[in-house]
Amino acid sequence: MNSDNQSVPIQPVFSAFLAEPIGQETNGMQLSLLSALTRLGVDPWEEASRLAQMPQVAAAKALVAMLTRLPAGDWSQGDCVVFADRLVLKLPSRSSVRNVEGGDGQARIPQRLVWPALMGLLLVVLWIAWAPG
Repeated sequence: MNSDNQSVPIQPVFSAFLAEPIGQETNGMQLSLLSALTRLGVDPWEEASRLAQMPQVAAAKALVAMLTRLPAGDWSQGDCVVFADRLVLKLPSRSSVRNVEGGDGQARIPQRLVWPALMGLLLVVLWIAWAPG
């Protein structure tokens, strides 16, 4: 997960990448990258953002390392390399990710500031509600 305690918004730019099927499970259902990353305890959008910042070869290697940790489905370990090579082609370019993260006009509030801000707002509301006169 994100080590600097900042929120990573769900970004539509990663939707096609995360929706890509990576194989068929033993029950016949298609497994998407989104589901696979979630099963591994990885935030899918955070990981997509991280991978998009890497060169394609490094991103593919990182994906292979994650995909090989999945419980077996109807694919072999060698298929993980094929999946990863196909998936990195679906990643948005680094420049488009930078534009979405920094240039969309949305304010990003670090998570470490959310609770103090909410508590401050609550105190102001209580002060107004109980102020005399």
